[in-house]
Amino acid sequence: MITGKEKLLEAMIEVYRMEKGAKDFYAKASRKAMEDTAQRVFHQLVQWKDEHMHYIQSLYQAIRDERETVSFEEFKEKTPPEGVGDAIPLRELEEEIGVYSFIDDQGALTLALEIETKSYNLYKKLSETADDINTKAFMKEMMQRQHLHIEYLKGLR
Repeated sequence: MITGKEKLLEAMIEVYRMEKGAKDFYAKASRKAMEDTAQRVFHQLVQWKDEHMHYIQSLYQAIRDERETVSFEEFKEKTPPEGVGDAIPLRELEEEIGVYSFIDDQGALTLALEIETKSYNLYKKLSETADDINTKAFMKEMMQRQHLHIEYLKGLR
């Protein structure tokens, strides 16, 4: 779990794991959703999480001055996903899919908005409290990305 005491590269790895966890969760939710709009919302969130992961990978490699993607590709495959948002373990989210088994449009939007808001709040907190100035800046960027998701979801709702 990310605490704010990490240096930038450590924080990036933890955020990458959270984004990967969210992506995996949204992919499962998309497959379980019964209505087209709900499926599209979750699919859009999967794409955004994928973009976040690529952003983190590019930034990580630039900082480490890695020219080859092989080492990061190995990392990506071996890295287990982490819970999302404010420390929501993946298994809890997967149980929530069962609770939201209907995954209608409104239920999907509510669930996605809850997850994205928790992620936003975590990144906001870390952008304010992280010890490392670069980590603060990174968390602020991730917070702003989450904000766009929240506005999108609110607009749909």
